[in-house]
Amino acid sequence: MNKDKRVLFLKILVFTLGFGLMGIAIAGFVRPVAAAKLSSAQPAVHASPSADNAACLACHSQPGMTSTLPNGEILYLTVDQSHFAASAHKDLNCTDCHKNISGFPHPDLTAQSLRDFS
Repeated sequence: MNKDKRVLFLKILVFTLGFGLMGIAIAGFVRPVAAAKLSSAQPAVHASPSADNAACLACHSQPGMTSTLPNGEILYLTVDQSHFAASAHKDLNCTDCHKNISGFPHPDLTAQSLRDFS
């Protein structure tokens, strides 16, 4: 195999692996949220909320995530995993309360203020 063919082969391999890993990552985000849609309308304590919350925390554990609401207030979107694990919410799934979130990208925020959001 000459050098040009090896380079082409490596580019195709890296490209294919990249899309494969991206597909696995997307499946990890979609599957827990899709399963949450099938749950009852009332919040429930689940056997393994950490598995269901993993998709949410994959993004929301990143420091500095914020959104500016129309009235200028800052909505902080970062969740500290250690604080969450020690909180009253530790046995809940994110989607037990955030029922309007069914995947990514999330729907546009309609809240005008932090008070509206809560």
